[in-house]
Amino acid sequence: MINQNISNEQALVTLIKSKVDVLTFAQKKGLNNDQVIIALAQNNGDCTFAQQKGLTDEQVLTILTKNCLDISKFALTKGISSEDAINTMIKISENSDVTNEQSLTTLVKSNLNYSEFAEKKGMSDEQVLIAFMKNQLDYNTFVASKSISDEQVLVALEKSGIDYQNFISEKNISDDQVLIIFAKNNVDVTAFAKKKGYQMIRQLLPWPRTELIVQSSFKRKEYLTIMLQLRQPRITLMSLISLKLSC
Repeated sequence: MINQNISNEQALVTLIKSKVDVLTFAQKKGLNNDQVIIALAQNNGDCTFAQQKGLTDEQVLTILTKNCLDISKFALTKGISSEDAINTMIKISENSDVTNEQSLTTLVKSNLNYSEFAEKKGMSDEQVLIAFMKNQLDYNTFVASKSISDEQVLVALEKSGIDYQNFISEKNISDDQVLIIFAKNNVDVTAFAKKKGYQMIRQLLPWPRTELIVQSSFKRKEYLTIMLQLRQPRITLMSLISLKLSC
């Protein structure tokens, strides 16, 4: 008898690990198909439940993909080839609320050809990299295979909302270099400024000339972008004319 103090989810896992048919339990407890399929996938369950419920392979794959779970065992059990799996993922991403990011993550976790999926879906290297980062996947092999620069990695980290302090420390990227990289890539520097303090940023960017512009070919547009984002009060028509003439 199942202990009454454990949750339905815990009981379901216990039944799955014991190789017990879960259909009756799921119906009795009012568990939906998604809950059961997810639990089966996470606990090395089989395809019996899906067959009993009359779920198609595509429906099962949609549930697994939406939750970024490994689909390799299901594909192997059902005789679904890698190519068929990728084509199904493309179809799923077009006909449901499953995102390209979820599909890509699922393929990576399933050790399937995510590059083919990304290419067919028109995903850029940056989009793929961000998907890796957001889902805590090892992106080093991808970065190496695409010859992605440290600058591109830094921008992707910022766009992913992931703290990049360890990365810039490891790569010995200075604060002023971070600022330049963000400006060059149209990344809002306001969050960076808040982390480092507005006073530091203003000291870094004296008006109207700065060593940054001289030493790093820092473009006027990038410089102005930073100053405008920081709501620098000294941006006037004369300042703009002066900057244009001095650069």
